[in-house]
Amino acid sequence: MGWHMTVPRAWLSSAVLALLAMLGLAAPAASQEDSVEPVKLDYSGHAGCPPVAEFLRELGARTDLLRPARADEPARRFEVAIEERGGRSVGRLSVTMQGAPVVREVTAPTCSEVVSALALIAALALDPRSQDEPSKTPAAPSSTPSVASAAPTPPPVAPRLPPVEPFESVLIPDRLAVAAEEEERLSWSIGIGAEVLSGVAPDPTAAARVFGAFAFPARSVGGVFAPELRMSVVRSANTRGVAPDLREAKFAWTSARLELCPARVSIRDDITLRPCAGLSAGALQAAGERGVEAAQSQRRPWLSADVLGRIAWRVAGTFLVEIHGGALIPIVRDEFFFVGPTTTVHEIPPVAGYFGAGAGAQFP
Repeated sequence: MGWHMTVPRAWLSSAVLALLAMLGLAAPAASQEDSVEPVKLDYSGHAGCPPVAEFLRELGARTDLLRPARADEPARRFEVAIEERGGRSVGRLSVTMQGAPVVREVTAPTCSEVVSALALIAALALDPRSQDEPSKTPAAPSSTPSVASAAPTPPPVAPRLPPVEPFESVLIPDRLAVAAEEEERLSWSIGIGAEVLSGVAPDPTAAARVFGAFAFPARSVGGVFAPELRMSVVRSANTRGVAPDLREAKFAWTSARLELCPARVSIRDDITLRPCAGLSAGALQAAGERGVEAAQSQRRPWLSADVLGRIAWRVAGTFLVEIHGGALIPIVRDEFFFVGPTTTVHEIPPVAGYFGAGAGAQFP
């Protein structure tokens, strides 16, 4: 995983340079005799972002130790994806040679600033001697030689921009495929949790649940349409209900819950919100207890439509925690009562509710 930073305008490049030095992204120092490295580039950006030619201009102005790789040539791959989040531009650079990619992320008010910062990071990965600011064409030397100099020093030659066309030939056809390849894959999760339920028994009751889920990839970078299908099994603790005449009954609720969560809203890179709808089917069992002669037990079917929301936080690696809450709208509503004399101990309300938390693992 990569790290994330918010970049002010004034010291964007200096901060990136310092962080890179600390994190060791840059390759070992190159000598003047180092050969030019073959590179492959994938670039995508949201509406209003500079074209790939601008990224190449920024990159080529900082280092000339690169060239476009041939199609069959082993080369370091640089993948650049920039999207818009909350009115700001968020750019991601993935550098892959062998093994897992190294990912860096930059946030700035404008896409141009993100492009400049990512070009600096890419240049430093290729050449630690890369300049913090793009090179400018040097001024012509003075016609009057210095007294202390035996001969005038020739002006430095500005780095030449690598050709754009060969790079464009390896661009991913879908400009959103860079992030989709790395992040948006089918994932699955399992976990356990606890809930507090109201409405299924006369008093609030605790319940335990186990769940499994499949999450499908978003159709676009930063897209909210990323469906998740989840199955849960919930079992409540035994809860007592007391009628007005002090006779008691015991209630227990068991249910299987199927949820469909069509959307995913990213609150932060590791925190997501999902609105969901579902269906719960199971049984509610009631049995007479204290003060009841010839007590009987009744098991009634439970069927409800569910509306809920869930916030999940991927803490580290595969480990995640979540909180959720929602409403149960019973389709089957029963009334439980004692006879001789007839006294109601519990009636299923039009709307029941629940709130809970859980923990689990998500793969990959």
